[in-house]
Amino acid sequence: MSEVVLLDGWQHRRAPVHWQGWLAERLTEQGWRVDYLTLPDPESPRYDAWSRVVVRALRLAEQPIVVAHGLSVLLWLRMCEDPGLDIPPISRVLLVAPPAAGAHGGDVSEYRPGKGTAEALRRRHPVPLLVSADDDPYLPGGAASLVAQTGAEWVRLAEGAHLNTASGYGPWPDALAWCETGTWPRTPVATATPALSAHPDNEVIDMTSTTLDRWLAQTYAPSGHRQGILTVQADAAVIESVDRAVAAGGREPSRRHARLHPRIGEDQVRAEDVEDFVRRYGHEYQAAVVDPRLFEGSEGATLARVFSDGGVALYDL
Repeated sequence: MSEVVLLDGWQHRRAPVHWQGWLAERLTEQGWRVDYLTLPDPESPRYDAWSRVVVRALRLAEQPIVVAHGLSVLLWLRMCEDPGLDIPPISRVLLVAPPAAGAHGGDVSEYRPGKGTAEALRRRHPVPLLVSADDDPYLPGGAASLVAQTGAEWVRLAEGAHLNTASGYGPWPDALAWCETGTWPRTPVATATPALSAHPDNEVIDMTSTTLDRWLAQTYAPSGHRQGILTVQADAAVIESVDRAVAAGGREPSRRHARLHPRIGEDQVRAEDVEDFVRRYGHEYQAAVVDPRLFEGSEGATLARVFSDGGVALYDL
């Protein structure tokens, strides 16, 4: 049986719309043993506590793949350099969107790679693959120096920010392909958009694209940190309208248009998932186009306040 251990970083609590959550579901469906860890105290991570949890998980696996995102990249590099840490055999490692030292809280963020980092990694496992985007706000200047210090193979993306949900990384077939084959696709794999149920109760309310297009043209003007548009359980016509607006704003739709879909096996997006996304990443979005059913009842009223408090302009279908 193939096995994988998924590690994320600062403020992470296994959000279902994150690409690692999607990856965990896909690999589980294929019969993999998946350990998607929740690391303790994600707002103020401590190396001793995080490394202890990771080592415990690795000892329960048999030569697993390790996929680390964000602050967990720094955690993994430090663990590999730690001579007092007994790390079981690892098959291969994917390191995604490392932040700069000090970009987050806790002593995990204080780690800086040095001259011995590459050799430490070679002693622990095969050469890792590092994936980063040049516009990651948590790694000013890009990952070139880190690649040199670690000896990692490098997939360098021009755009993608922190390669998280806020920058459009929910489903990520390239990461799945790497897990399955050990090779990162030369040509990005197209991201499939899950279809909504055909049941009448799950149909998105029809509307003319002209009205939405006009609203987007008046509302969306990317600047500063607010670069994106969020859609929640939208149909193809809405998605096309939003993609046009993002492109007209000089941004790449695949990176600045985040789409939230229902969890696997469910027909409608949960209000709690939307609320979690907006609380975490709303500061990176100017506008949102949302299924109005999400604003029904007390949960809906709370969700509307979350959008308002986050300064995200709202268009309900």
